[in-house]
Amino acid sequence: MSQTEIATIESAVRLAECLLGLPAYPALDWCDVAARCVAGIVPRGVAMAQVVAHGPGAAAPSVEATGSASPWTDGDRGAHGIRATAERFTPLPFDLGSLPARGDCAGGARRGVAGPPSPFPWVLPENVLWAAVPLQDPPCARVLCLALASADGGNPGPAADVLRAALPLLARRARLALGADRRPRERWLSVRELAVLERLVRGDSIQEIAAAMGRSPHTVHDHVKALHRKLGAASRAELIARALGASERLKPDGGARVGG
Repeated sequence: MSQTEIATIESAVRLAECLLGLPAYPALDWCDVAARCVAGIVPRGVAMAQVVAHGPGAAAPSVEATGSASPWTDGDRGAHGIRATAERFTPLPFDLGSLPARGDCAGGARRGVAGPPSPFPWVLPENVLWAAVPLQDPPCARVLCLALASADGGNPGPAADVLRAALPLLARRARLALGADRRPRERWLSVRELAVLERLVRGDSIQEIAAAMGRSPHTVHDHVKALHRKLGAASRAELIARALGASERLKPDGGARVGG
């Protein structure tokens, strides 16, 4: 086995480990975490991740959530600059009607059609690797779309094979966390709700959480009720199972009663 093949396998293992650590719930930074996972399979990788939805008929696609990753800390090439560009960028270089359930992966062109422009201004379109996984059963109108490139603008090399192999796992994690239906921003977990959820998973009581966060027990209880509603959990045990990704049968926004 060549050194290149060994490096490719190691990269695939690291990506799988990272994807398994993706939040099992719709955190506001979910797409940022996904972008960081994907960027790690390319030296000095840059990546963007978008949840993109098509409206009925021929309506233009709309961006539901965006994340980014970059080795630079600021400027147009930093993560915030890439995210700002991505929020105005809805290329969708895939035929949604024929996108397989496990997702698809391609370079700068797709099925004989000219590829989209590069979302990274310093990278040529042919050096951008694209991937998409459906969040609904095909034909789908809502996908997680990824773009990946090297910060130096070169060809991402064997990253396509690594990413393609990981798409089924990414699809499962994305569907578990984000659900099949479009999610307005207010249905994603807020920073405060995430903090409460993390402490619930640790076993803290409402009173302990309130004391640690400097909030009243009543306010914390309101956050817990919101978590039940947004994660479709009917009890405290189901809420924690949902947070840990241990109960894929629970559906986000399932309208379950509030309990626990």
